[in-house]
Amino acid sequence: MTDFARLNDMVASALPFVREWATDDTNHARLEVCLAGVSAVAVHIASKYHWSLIAVLCSLAAKVLISDDAAQADLDPAGWIKERTHPASVVTFVSSLPGAQAHLFVFQLSAALSLVTDWATSQSPLLKPEDFLLFKHLRAMLFDLLTSARLGAGDRAVDQLIDSLPNRISASPEN
Repeated sequence: MTDFARLNDMVASALPFVREWATDDTNHARLEVCLAGVSAVAVHIASKYHWSLIAVLCSLAAKVLISDDAAQADLDPAGWIKERTHPASVVTFVSSLPGAQAHLFVFQLSAALSLVTDWATSQSPLLKPEDFLLFKHLRAMLFDLLTSARLGAGDRAVDQLIDSLPNRISASPEN
């Protein structure tokens, strides 16, 4: 079972660094792309038992991108995770998306992986050892998510390609 108090502590610890990092316009834009992808995972796939660490990344990104003080409490990790008795796999979820949307989702997760990798290698006095551990865990989780998402998007792309090929049986001359 997910310990949301621990997830909140992770967010609180890394938040000052992420806020400072996102003051750069390019990094702010990268964080927006990241949130778009990882929030889809949180909303459609994550559960209290699987992919729950994604809620930390969603909370970090949202708390930086949404400055409204009244909304801050709603952006805690617990708000990103839903009760699911039978969560979908990443491959199944991505395969159900239209082709362009599946590829956009893969792009967003790739951006999230790049962003978290940058965080894991950053040198900042705002980072504590446990923040680096969090970022390394997020990086491993995002790599796993991205691998599955690429499989789902690739499967969809292959299906679309096969469907668009001329049917050899109907194209053959009748004897």
